[in-house]
Amino acid sequence: VGDYVYAKILSINEIKESWITMKDVGLKKLEGGTLVTISAPKVPRIIGKGGSMVNMIKDSTHTRIMVGQNGIIWLDGAPENVIVAIDAIRMVEKEAHTVGLTDRVKKFLEDKKGEIVGNSE
Repeated sequence: VGDYVYAKILSINEIKESWITMKDVGLKKLEGGTLVTISAPKVPRIIGKGGSMVNMIKDSTHTRIMVGQNGIIWLDGAPENVIVAIDAIRMVEKEAHTVGLTDRVKKFLEDKKGEIVGNSE
């Protein structure tokens, strides 16, 4: 009770019973970390084309991020880095409908570089 898992839904029947699996790459019990919830329709924008947006946030903040299709996002890393990653995710969520978002997020992350633990620059 109280555990979180990253799983895949196999099926749901007419009375809303569901069957899930954790037998796939990356599916597991989530240990530690921080959970953030966003609006589910914004998930594709958080992920980006081919994972571009989430990977940019992960790489820039040195965090591990798993995005669920239900809008629940799990982040793990140094607390300072997680805060910057969450700020970037909230920015994407808020501005998802705007043009030039990727460039603005990239600039935001570059501006926060000094606050990120593990940057060698």
